[in-house]
Amino acid sequence: MSEKWYLSREGERYGPFSWEEITHYGQTGNIEPEDLAWRESTGKWVVVNQTPELTGLFSSRNKDTQDMAKKKKSPLTFALAVVAVIIIAAAVLIIPRIANLTSSTGGSSPGDYAPVSEDGTYLFGIDPDFYFRSAKQLEADEQSDFGSQTNIINADNPGFEYNGVGLEMSPLYLAESEANLKVTKMSAPEPVPDAKVNAYSFSLEGAPQDSGLYTLSIPYEPTDGTVGAGYFNENTNSWEPVVFELDEANNRIIITTNHLSTYGSFTISGEGTRYTRIAPGLFEAHDQFIKYGDMHAEVIEELINNQLTTGGKAWNLGKSVTDDWLKASGAIFEMEGLAYSSEFISGLSDAMTNVGTALAVAQLAVDYSRGDQRAMAVNTFNTAQGLAISKWGTKALKVSMIGVTAIDYSLTKLREQLIKGRQEVWSKAYELYYRENHARSGADWYRRIKDIHDYADSPEQFRRMLENDLNRYTYLFWQDETSQAIYQLEAQGHGFAGGGGLNEKLKDDIANAYKSQLLNETLEPVFRQLEKKVRYEQEEEYKRELNRLRAKFNQVVNLNLQEATAEGEDLIYPGYIVQFGPLTEDADPRMWTGRLDENGHVRASFTVLGHLSAGAPNEIRLYKNAADMRDDKPAEIVEFTVSVPDTVITIGAVEEDLSGSWKGFMVIEYWALQDYDPSDPEVSDQVEGCENEFGETMWEVIKQTVEEHLIDVDIPITMGLDRIGESNLYNSTLDIHVDQVLPEDMSASSDRREFTATFENNVLEFILVDEDDGSKTFFKGRLEGGNNMSGSFALPTNNIDFMSGNWRIERVEPLSE
Repeated sequence: MSEKWYLSREGERYGPFSWEEITHYGQTGNIEPEDLAWRESTGKWVVVNQTPELTGLFSSRNKDTQDMAKKKKSPLTFALAVVAVIIIAAAVLIIPRIANLTSSTGGSSPGDYAPVSEDGTYLFGIDPDFYFRSAKQLEADEQSDFGSQTNIINADNPGFEYNGVGLEMSPLYLAESEANLKVTKMSAPEPVPDAKVNAYSFSLEGAPQDSGLYTLSIPYEPTDGTVGAGYFNENTNSWEPVVFELDEANNRIIITTNHLSTYGSFTISGEGTRYTRIAPGLFEAHDQFIKYGDMHAEVIEELINNQLTTGGKAWNLGKSVTDDWLKASGAIFEMEGLAYSSEFISGLSDAMTNVGTALAVAQLAVDYSRGDQRAMAVNTFNTAQGLAISKWGTKALKVSMIGVTAIDYSLTKLREQLIKGRQEVWSKAYELYYRENHARSGADWYRRIKDIHDYADSPEQFRRMLENDLNRYTYLFWQDETSQAIYQLEAQGHGFAGGGGLNEKLKDDIANAYKSQLLNETLEPVFRQLEKKVRYEQEEEYKRELNRLRAKFNQVVNLNLQEATAEGEDLIYPGYIVQFGPLTEDADPRMWTGRLDENGHVRASFTVLGHLSAGAPNEIRLYKNAADMRDDKPAEIVEFTVSVPDTVITIGAVEEDLSGSWKGFMVIEYWALQDYDPSDPEVSDQVEGCENEFGETMWEVIKQTVEEHLIDVDIPITMGLDRIGESNLYNSTLDIHVDQVLPEDMSASSDRREFTATFENNVLEFILVDEDDGSKTFFKGRLEGGNNMSGSFALPTNNIDFMSGNWRIERVEPLSE
């Protein structure tokens, strides 16, 4: 049976499950006769003991097992199964451990503490809330008093509000058209269990394709819990996070967006908030701009002082946000001493630095948009000319351009000129010329000024380019003598007299009067819309950085634990109970317990967040039986370091000296630029940086060479390892023979790197550092027998995975004495 099944208990729904999983859960006591079941072929909920296919599952269980299952009846059991299904779908091959554990040995066998899983794989410490999938579908709420509301949107009436639900757009895009707005109350799936959802569909017909930004307001139900917001992605049938403001005085959320869809507010309270605030991102702190607003100026100042590169202030701000963010998950941690690989710690540190910087730049944009002109930031950026522009420096400068220029042009008005007498005809001719042939709408000016803003590299350049464009536009008439004659006659035909006495002062007076009119009537709302656009872009950038940080915490770690012995010796620990430690008081030890199989092997999986929430345990404790575990008498304790995504632990590793000469191959499996997407700002920065360094033509040659001759190719490597005394450190060399895989007409030489490697628990680790840019490539491999080793490598840079692949080597000779 390949169809999908769902289960329901006490109002909570779980699934989908395969028939094999349903069978397993039924036989192990995790399905009760009074539960409800739903499957695709019937499309309805039926009591389990009234479903013929399921009733047979209970006959194979003895009475003791049924009694125990009833005592332990809990939604958690089903939720763990949900996790397994999701992870399997994500290509992490895990068969979940569903543990019915008791707190003492009374009458229970050791198997009740750590049952042997069918393939030796256990699922440790993954909170199920993240993987919740509601069975409800998105559809119009026919029972709602709100129903569907329609309204005509135009330049005079660019907004809508009804019962706290609202939409507002810029009148710049409605000068020559109007649009039909429809807002419908929706019945929508809950993003997490027990969340209260208030969702509305917004649609607009007749508006220009580019309609700028929309500001939406949606009420939320007051609660002592957490408030969230998102939009419903119908392609994935799930909620996705948005940046929002909380209007507590009116119990509503405020969302700025560039597209219309179904948006909703959520409220949730109780234990359900523990994991959900970080996992899907819908409930992350809404008050970070307010809470950390005073810290952003220090980050901006540091950015300037460090030649527009990030530093410790940005890291501190990112760490503060992270700590606050993780409190709801119970994962308070310090970077120092954290039992994770240097590669992961480095990536996590970079991610937190980027979160702090993105928040500071977004806060700067918020200040400008709200009229709070931070003198420090403005003055500093005005003097930030000629500096090396980094990703964050460029973004901060773009924000500051709007703040500076909006003051200079939008708030400082030019004096309007009064044109009388014989000059009147020239003023009228000038007006007719622009009205009939060269008029720019507010939307035209917005696109024009945004193009200038996107091109400029500094506030001074932006100001100069904008001034030149305004002058060029307002002096077009004075540069066209034919048009002057034509429109002078037309003005006289309208009854305007005069026409003599044209001079440069008169031209300037009339052009300045028109420029003043533009600034007062057209350009001020243009600047405000551009400010809003820049703010939105920076808030979206902040959201992207939060998502990258969230992804690091949500990564699944695959752990392999293996007992090793010398050749001919028997294993000691098959069947031993395995438990992580030390654990926090809130951690459930049953969630961190497994068992070695007959080969002394166990596989386990957990998320980084789940591991941190349990206190980041860095020990594997082996117990011979349940009594020893109860009395906390481990037979062996093995410390380990978490490597993401794969962690290998060897128990009782045989002493091994890797000294010698090794040969093999490395394979580049992924290179970020092979799927170059110009819309990805991080990858775009990489491309621009390479083009600047090598030149566009040479860079194209390099790209083509890598893609045609180096991707998915065995590149010969030679490694030399020389053990330092009796330690686990090795003086090492690595030669990468690129010259052997490139065509003969391409000049290349082998690349030799020297480094110190660490060999511990059968795992070899080392880092190659590029002397030019400081980038780091992380290598990790596992010894397979005495003379074979294989592993992986990764080059993360600028918070993206730039290059990765695998390597394998064989010892060809021991190190000569």
